[in-house]
Amino acid sequence: MFSRLTTMLAEMTGQALAPAPEQHKGEEFKLHWKSVTTLLVNYQDDKTAISETALPAHLNSMVDLLCYEEERESDRMGPSMEFLLQHKVLETLQTLSKTNCPVGIRDQVLRFYTLLLSRLQSPILPQVSVHKTLQRVIKTCGEVDLDSTTAFSEIQLLRTVCSRLESHPFMAEFFVEKTDSQRNFLIVDALLKLVQHKDNLVIVKAYECLLLCTGLKDPAIAKTIGEHTKLPLQLVTNMNSHFSFILPSTPAHTILSCPASWGSCQLVGGVGLSSEEHMEAFLCWVDYCNQLISSSQPELVVIICQAIEEHLLERCIKTRLLEDSEEDLLMLTAVMVRLLQITTSSHTLQNSLVKFLVGENDAHSLRQKLVQNCNHINDEVSLATLQLFDVILSLPISLTHLIASSGEGSVDDTPYSPTSHVDSREHLQKTVESFLSIVPPDLCSAAYEESGDLGYNTYLLEAQARFSRFQQHCAKSSATPTHQQLQSLSNFTSAMFNKLEHMLDQSLELNLMLTSLLNKILLHLPVYLEAILINTNRSHTSPMTSPVRSSMSPSPAHTAPSLYHILNKVSQDLQSRVAHSPTLPVNIAEARKRLQGHDVSDLLSMPHNDLVEGAVVLEEFCKEVACLLFVKWTTNTLNTVQ
Repeated sequence: MFSRLTTMLAEMTGQALAPAPEQHKGEEFKLHWKSVTTLLVNYQDDKTAISETALPAHLNSMVDLLCYEEERESDRMGPSMEFLLQHKVLETLQTLSKTNCPVGIRDQVLRFYTLLLSRLQSPILPQVSVHKTLQRVIKTCGEVDLDSTTAFSEIQLLRTVCSRLESHPFMAEFFVEKTDSQRNFLIVDALLKLVQHKDNLVIVKAYECLLLCTGLKDPAIAKTIGEHTKLPLQLVTNMNSHFSFILPSTPAHTILSCPASWGSCQLVGGVGLSSEEHMEAFLCWVDYCNQLISSSQPELVVIICQAIEEHLLERCIKTRLLEDSEEDLLMLTAVMVRLLQITTSSHTLQNSLVKFLVGENDAHSLRQKLVQNCNHINDEVSLATLQLFDVILSLPISLTHLIASSGEGSVDDTPYSPTSHVDSREHLQKTVESFLSIVPPDLCSAAYEESGDLGYNTYLLEAQARFSRFQQHCAKSSATPTHQQLQSLSNFTSAMFNKLEHMLDQSLELNLMLTSLLNKILLHLPVYLEAILINTNRSHTSPMTSPVRSSMSPSPAHTAPSLYHILNKVSQDLQSRVAHSPTLPVNIAEARKRLQGHDVSDLLSMPHNDLVEGAVVLEEFCKEVACLLFVKWTTNTLNTVQ
């Protein structure tokens, strides 16, 4: 019995004296730290590598203990965290990592910091000893020519810090170093050093981390990155370093089909790369900027777009576009088309590109050059330029630039009213019939179709579908266009009209692009349709200077043929050629079958390919215009009634 009592007392005493689980974990944390310091003091460089010692396991166990305490003591700081902060564990590790002595310790310390920040749920960055120490660690990132393993550890730490800042953007200020009027964002500065690494994968990871930095929802940080780091200049330098090696002889189809997926191309060095490889690398950097800008704050977006405009567009592209080298014109025009296609995620960057190309008024030198190129003596240059304008007109921001007022002279800005032209059904009927009668019945190749279908139903359905999509995706402007703006658009269309006059002597590809572009203009705004394109009066005076205008303030004397008169002139030219070659109607019908994919191998060979194909395009374009006019007028009338 006495022995039993003794045992019970001993057990009770042991329980009373046993440390609490938290205190036990705190002691365990101290033991691990002591083991780390002892190992480092006794470590011999000529023996086992530091990564193969027990040091990584001790550091990982320290993180495990901190996480355990966090789960058990969510409302207060545990003994392990107290020890970490009071005994300057982080500062000691930071000092070791800075000197990287013993060799390899820096990589282990970086891993410890990364593990600590990623696993702990409580925000420890606000602790002064934590973010001050991290500042010193980050400042040394990328300073020496490290092996790829350590460089990856640095990037992983920076990425982890950025992930924390995503949830708490206000903490980004902890990593801004202020000296006089300068604000250095240490994370971006470190990453910009790491992008100079020799390993392509390190560079990719560093730029991925920069995407996180620039995506922080903090306007002050965005402004700091834009104004006080070298990121904008670095991005443009990356593009220029490859753009300068693209040969002027690079075919347009190679450029337009070139992939542009950032991260998938070689980013390091340019020695030994072909022109096509430089082209792909250049477009990859454009794609990167597109991604970065699409997720950045406006304060940073504006600065990056300005850098691209100044250092790439103005210095490298504009000068060559303004020259007369046809090789340069073809290559650079294709490049600009590809840039507009890539920058779909960033309307700001896309808007900068459009503004660079067409400016805000008719005095813009590059705009004048591009408009001239639409009617270039070389059809390849004309086609490339028309393709560029075709892409521009497909953008929601395009017409804002193309109708921008010229700003020259004293021009009345009275809103143009189209009501006198389209308010009557009789006028619509007359206009539609006028376009349908441009090509005489005996020259209509559709009349030779056995089905007797002239294609009107098809064009009506297509016009309805296109106009419906246009209404759904393009917000209508509430501003009424002025006569000055109509004059500006007339200057643009007149160049295309000049080219359209020669459609019987031009390639099928050029004619199709020309009519496609005019169709887009027809589709966009009804008032331009009235003012420039559908005037069917005998006089070649456009509605801008028609008698209807007399009730308003006088406008500058300007006369220009309308689309109707241009097409009618082409039709008259076709009729005169038929008079000298009676077999042309049959040849035109054969050309139509060939264009529709019919087998015409047993028919006569096609003489005058451009002529007969141009005649088919003329006939179909007149139907297309007539049907689009009808759909737009009837749809607008129904909407007005409702």
